[in-house]
Amino acid sequence: MSDTTSPYQARYFLNPLNWPMWLVIGLLWLTTRLSYRSILRLGAGLGRIGYYLLPSRRRIVRTNIRLTHPGLDEAAVQRLVKDSFFSAGLMLFEMAWAWWGKDAKIQPLVRYEGLEHLQAAEAQGKGVLLLGSHFTTLELQGRLLAYRANNIYPTYKPAHNSLFELIMTYNRRRMNKGLITSRDMRGILKLLKRRQIIWYAPDQDFGADRSVFAPFMGIQTSTLTMTARLAEASGAPMLPLYCDRLPGDQGYVMRIGPPLRDFPSGDAVRDAAAINAAIEVQVRRVPEQYIWGHRRFKTRPRGEPQLYKLKRRNLRSYSLTLALLSLPALIYTLWIGLRERDASYILERLGLARTQKTDLIVHAASIGEVNAVVPLLELLLARFPHIRVLLSVNTPSGRRIAQQRLGDKIRYRYMPVDWRWSVYRYLAQTNPQCAWIVETELWPNFLEACYYRGIRSIIINGRLSARSTDSGRLMRQWLRHVGQYIFAVMARSNEDAQRYLSHKVTPEYLNVLCHLKKPSTSKKSEAPTELGRDYHLLRRLPEILRDLQNLTDAISIRSREDRVTAKTEVYIADTFGELRSFIQGAQFVIMGGSFEPFGGQNIIEVAQAGKALVFGPHMENFHDEARDFIAAGAAMQVEDQRQLSSTLTSLLQHPEQRQQLAQQGSALVTRYTHVTEMYLEQLLRYCPSLAQQHQAS
Repeated sequence: MSDTTSPYQARYFLNPLNWPMWLVIGLLWLTTRLSYRSILRLGAGLGRIGYYLLPSRRRIVRTNIRLTHPGLDEAAVQRLVKDSFFSAGLMLFEMAWAWWGKDAKIQPLVRYEGLEHLQAAEAQGKGVLLLGSHFTTLELQGRLLAYRANNIYPTYKPAHNSLFELIMTYNRRRMNKGLITSRDMRGILKLLKRRQIIWYAPDQDFGADRSVFAPFMGIQTSTLTMTARLAEASGAPMLPLYCDRLPGDQGYVMRIGPPLRDFPSGDAVRDAAAINAAIEVQVRRVPEQYIWGHRRFKTRPRGEPQLYKLKRRNLRSYSLTLALLSLPALIYTLWIGLRERDASYILERLGLARTQKTDLIVHAASIGEVNAVVPLLELLLARFPHIRVLLSVNTPSGRRIAQQRLGDKIRYRYMPVDWRWSVYRYLAQTNPQCAWIVETELWPNFLEACYYRGIRSIIINGRLSARSTDSGRLMRQWLRHVGQYIFAVMARSNEDAQRYLSHKVTPEYLNVLCHLKKPSTSKKSEAPTELGRDYHLLRRLPEILRDLQNLTDAISIRSREDRVTAKTEVYIADTFGELRSFIQGAQFVIMGGSFEPFGGQNIIEVAQAGKALVFGPHMENFHDEARDFIAAGAAMQVEDQRQLSSTLTSLLQHPEQRQQLAQQGSALVTRYTHVTEMYLEQLLRYCPSLAQQHQAS
């Protein structure tokens, strides 16, 4: 070949990196000179070594056998696991015999049953599909079959190692008429039209693409639809092909069954079930000879628990980063817990507390998210009062607000820090059916644990800022990996939806709904209460006072219970849960968080209260709302302090201008009175078991 980097050049295969492979191949070639009894002993010995040296593979085998043989006790499962390892060890030596063994040794070991079915199928004048499967006799089966048919084309999946790939394909072609990759549907059809025999083994998990779920050994299993499509397009009959390794040194029996009846049927699931049933016949006959070491049930129906330990290559860097931050996180947690005099904060954030089982976890990070989700929870509990809800938060202030607004209708807990062991323990104890996550709390380990346990994690009021999608390479990698763990996303805008799509969220489970903070029909406001102070504001209060000292000293502070007098010029409201009341008493409202690049603030409550609204240039996190308000003449947006000053002067001097802004804002928010109902209906479609459980009770 002219390509100097081709892996098929001689100098590539002579590379020292390939010497271990050459050594293994040489040793395997030597075993073809041994007797069959010796091969059986070698296979059993190799299988025994593999059983003890490959614990991860042993776990997969044990998981598969427990799933497919629920009637076996633990001792019987253990025996079958060991027998499957012994059979897999023998497979390696049978492969060597298939490639280099002498006919004089191999042919006496086999007898055939059902050859008349193959002959009758060929007599139809069409190609033939042989339904193979992944048993440990797979490689030798090709050699044995070639003794009775000279027009067979086995399908195969290319190997990762180029040297092994070359040796495998060379020997398989030498045994049969040819060889073709299993993905080459067009090539397979051409061969079938030329009346050739295609040997096809579809019993591996290739993911959800081009597959359907059909029962195999009592389990809904991802099954390729290509087999039925090949039969339909070619008109070729499909015959099951089996090869048993007989007890002791009796050799093998090759079985060819009659064509599958009513196949293809035109129903993809029915055809997949027929294929699985045909393979299942052989699995039940010789269960120890099936290759249980592959993750046959890796792809699960959406929302069901995973059956195998997840591979975490893409989250190793996240785990390492989190480990490096563990000491600061521990110190911070202890400090907040001691400051709040709340031992539960420490125990729960560190994942050390025990938690009761629940039906639904709702996670809202702090006050803003809590206020957004409370109307949704109130509606849920009004409709389904028996649902057990656990609201998790990150901050003491968020928990206080939630308890004030929802009381004892639900239970409360601090979300554990996103250490893998802590979130897995937390979810094992609570065992919810669903987890509703408000806005942007995309914690990788928590979402992975939900995915693994079959807990449907749903992002509600979902948003992703441009800063998140434009962040560093590691952050983008984590987000893309986490996207596949999310069951569904209910985004608040088209822009947010597009950002979620870029992070591999499944499009079919991505909806765009209105902002959840847009008001429901309830417009009650709470009276000011003494709820305590948040530590973030306590740290900023001296800074705020320093900024104001050159302007005025006529300042009253809410947390100090200062009174507002005629001399008061500035009133600092540094408590929580009272914003609605302060808005009600204002002539107009300025969103201070929109004058620095912090993403802006929620403007819905202002319009709901019937107040004029002014905000600055930075409303990235509320882009859609800001656009709607400006277009409707319901708010004024200013670019800088100079423009803000002139706007304030105008609003103070012209009450009719304030009234017009307020009226337009009130009219605008009336369009969103059914947002909460929309969210709940969609969530119940994603989590039908919540409603079903209530109906059953």
